[in-house]
Amino acid sequence: MTDSDSSNSDDEMVLDVLFYLPRPRFFRDRSNPLEDFDDFDFKSRFRLSKETFVFLLHLIGNDLRRSTNRSFAISPEIQILVTLRYYATGTFQAVIGDHVHVHKSTICRTIKRVSLAIGRLRPHFINMPRDAEEIQKVQTGFFRLKGFPRVVGAVDCTHIRIQSPNSNIGERFRNRKGYFSFNVQAICDSNLKIMNIVARWPGSVHDSTIFDNSMCRA
Repeated sequence: MTDSDSSNSDDEMVLDVLFYLPRPRFFRDRSNPLEDFDDFDFKSRFRLSKETFVFLLHLIGNDLRRSTNRSFAISPEIQILVTLRYYATGTFQAVIGDHVHVHKSTICRTIKRVSLAIGRLRPHFINMPRDAEEIQKVQTGFFRLKGFPRVVGAVDCTHIRIQSPNSNIGERFRNRKGYFSFNVQAICDSNLKIMNIVARWPGSVHDSTIFDNSMCRA
């Protein structure tokens, strides 16, 4: 065997070894909108003030911290910001992922995780008046606003657009305006604070049906 043949054999062996080695992963610094934007631009992009964002982070941050050995786990701050951006714009998850340099599958899991954490806060913030003092406070608010006596809430429904469900039940979600939606009932006080919400009815269901079947019906 010549020196040339030996060299070629060695090169092929090196290439074989390299082929089976795990490929290195390259990470770029992730953008942090909390630092990148001033208060006005932050709220215009995420629909929350920085102060409210910090409050939300305090409430659910521990739920979003994951036990991992990876050096580049997404922080609770970025998880919440990614989810808020999705709520605000409905942008494709791949586009949001490109902005913070994260794969769209990770963005999908992040949005679900944050949404569930926020949902668990509902009993602490969305409640109808529970005693005489709270009822009186709400009634006083409406009376001062428009002179309406003994009002404990303003109720209405709104359609939340969704993609078409599967064909078996899809038409149940088509509303009178022709698009697919959930018909969501909300009750608020004089300060527009939501006190009750019902978000389980398909778009074809009339507002009166939702109210007649709600727990708040007198």
